[in-house]
Amino acid sequence: MDVTGKKVTVLGARRSGIAVAELLSEAGASVFVSELGTLGAFESARLHALQIPYEEGGHTENVFAAD
Repeated sequence: MDVTGKKVTVLGARRSGIAVAELLSEAGASVFVSELGTLGAFESARLHALQIPYEEGGHTENVFAAD
């Protein structure tokens, strides 16, 4: 599936969520991650390093910006 240029929201930022976000980003998607809880140091550092925007502490209207 070609995700180049697509806006994608990933719900959940634990191991699998971070892995999916990284994979989608590497495939050319514009990724946004939303975590209901609080991110750990590893998760927030990884998303920051990948330059993937994220929110934590609940899901906002931003999750609906996906294609």
